[in-house]
Parts: sequence; C-alpha cells; structure tokens
Amino acid sequence: MKNFLLLIAIGAFLAVSMSSSCKKDLIIDPIDDPTIDTTYLIIEGVRVSNGAVSEYGHTHVKIKAEFAKIVAESFTIADYGHVVSKTTALPTIENNDGVGAAGEERTTLGDFTSHITGLEPGTTYNAQVFIKKKNKTTGVETYGYTAKSFSLHYA
Repeated sequence: MKNFLLLIAIGAFLAVSMSSSCKKDLIIDPIDDPTIDTTYLIIEGVRVSNGAVSEYGHTHVKIKAEFAKIVAESFTIADYGHVVSKTTALPTIENNDGVGAAGEERTTLGDFTSHITGLEPGTTYNAQVFIKKKNKTTGVETYGYTAKSFSLHYA
C-alpha cells in the first residue's frame, strides 16, 4: 500500500512539473507582454493609456490605446499616437525609428490605434504614447510622453 501511495505521489509530482515546464514554452512575442501595460500619460486633465499591441506583422505593429479623460483648460490635443525606437528607451518625435500619428485634434474619450510600419525583423523596439499639446492662448505646440515605454521584439 505504501508503494502504491508513493507511486501516486511521484506521478502527481511529475504531472505538475511537466505542466509547469510546458507553460514556460509559451512565449508571447512581443516581449514583456505589453497587453497588460497600465502606464498612463497624465497632463493637466488628460489621461491616456500607453497602449497594448493589437496586431503585429513582419514589418508593422498596431498599438491600441485609450483616452480615459480629456479636461484640459490651457491646451487642446492637436495630435496623438505612438513613437518607437530601437536605440533609445524613451522615444520622442525628434528621436525615433517610427511614428504612428493620428494627424488630427482629439476631443473625445475612447480607443485609438496607431499603425507603425517599416520595422525591422529581429529587432527590439521601445514604444510609448505621445500627445501634441497646443496652447489655447499662445498657439505654441509641445509634446508630452509617458515616463515608461514598453518593448516590442520581432523574431
């Protein structure tokens, strides 16, 4: 009876060990699973998510993000989207390897998708959301970015 219980215990241990090791083989590509990124860009009454990859192909990516709040008194949102870079951790409009911009003013809440093309296979990119702010008084345009980017890797 002890041998029988020992065999059952060993069998259960092996089953759990094998199922755990199989889960390690399920690697999501893009790395760091940006589908769970909850970083937000928050500037004076505007709150927009950093985004999540909604689709990617051999040389392109689509990143879906959301405007959760838009109550800015001193500026309008003149443009918005995502920037990516393979050389810097925090890409900007001036320093990037790809931009997916809407090219329009934003006044409503909800989702949007940035489409970035021309990416290189076998390359890791850092991506982050941006907004272009236009001062309501002076008309001066400046950019705002999240403080954290997320990684995309193409095998």
